[in-house]
Amino acid sequence: MVWLGYLLIGLLVLLLLLICIQIKVELRVSKDEQWLEVRYFILKFRINLNEILNEKVNAKSIKDKSQTQRSSNEYTDVRFGKEESKTESKNVAQTQRKKKGSKAPKGRRWSKALKPINLYYFKTYFQRFKLILKEVKIVLYRLLSRLKIYQLESILYFNVDDPFLNAQLIAVFWTLEANFCRFLHQRFRKVHHHEFNVKSNFSGSDLFLELSCIVSFRIVDIIVVVMSSLKELLTIKRMVTLEKEV
Repeated sequence: MVWLGYLLIGLLVLLLLLICIQIKVELRVSKDEQWLEVRYFILKFRINLNEILNEKVNAKSIKDKSQTQRSSNEYTDVRFGKEESKTESKNVAQTQRKKKGSKAPKGRRWSKALKPINLYYFKTYFQRFKLILKEVKIVLYRLLSRLKIYQLESILYFNVDDPFLNAQLIAVFWTLEANFCRFLHQRFRKVHHHEFNVKSNFSGSDLFLELSCIVSFRIVDIIVVVMSSLKELLTIKRMVTLEKEV
């Protein structure tokens, strides 16, 4: 029985070590390649985003082609029987008018169509949405405070035909970068390296963002965030179930 106790202690120590090992997530977006890589201990898993985007584009194009072909076939089928349906509909409409006689006044039709708006429902729905957004914001900030950024490099390439507008946009982008950098240092646990650059040729019209980012976290960090945010998660679940019931 002693060896069983040692085995359980060893498994517990191994589990604690695996929980405390950092998980690194690297994202690379450029003109040549787009991929997402996850590294944990000796394991490595890479997702090629180019293939996923190409599959989605091909599926969408095939779906559009099938829809256009179906609509064209339906149009040709309807076109041949259009004249017969027109005559039949005219005869039916004339007989119905003769039976009904005079038309109903417009006021009655509007009174049947319009219904009173329940302002209390919209008010409660807006309050629930506001509460859900508030709780999600708290959980998200707690999660960001446990993350580390090892590398964040971004280069924005853009060109506008108007040089005056191009210069104004450069100033806007640098202002946004300053606010984003402040947000990173306030909300994230640690930022090791951050670099941002804006490049423009003042000719043509082009916009592209080149991004390289490495974020690390541990499983124990996720467990701590979930345990400390149980109250917020339960309120979010309760509000969502109430909205579904309504």
